[in-house]
Amino acid sequence: MYCFIDHPDFFNKPIRLNANVEPTKVIDRFFADFSLSELRDILWTWFEAAITSDNDVYSDPEDRATLLYRYRRLEELIEAAFALN
Repeated sequence: MYCFIDHPDFFNKPIRLNANVEPTKVIDRFFADFSLSELRDILWTWFEAAITSDNDVYSDPEDRATLLYRYRRLEELIEAAFALN
């Protein structure tokens, strides 16, 4: 489990950004490092690895459906950030 989940006081706040960092510059840097097609491929590889591994984290159909929903929302978010860039 991700270590920050046990710290609700800062879990829902940015931990990599500070007041001196402009979010638009972070987005610019992100898309300078990765193309949209590369991001889609990375995202799909992660999704595929999660549902096809022997790990039982996604053995329940409802958990797999939730993962697919999150995959689609994350892909949508990446596309929106790309469009703003």
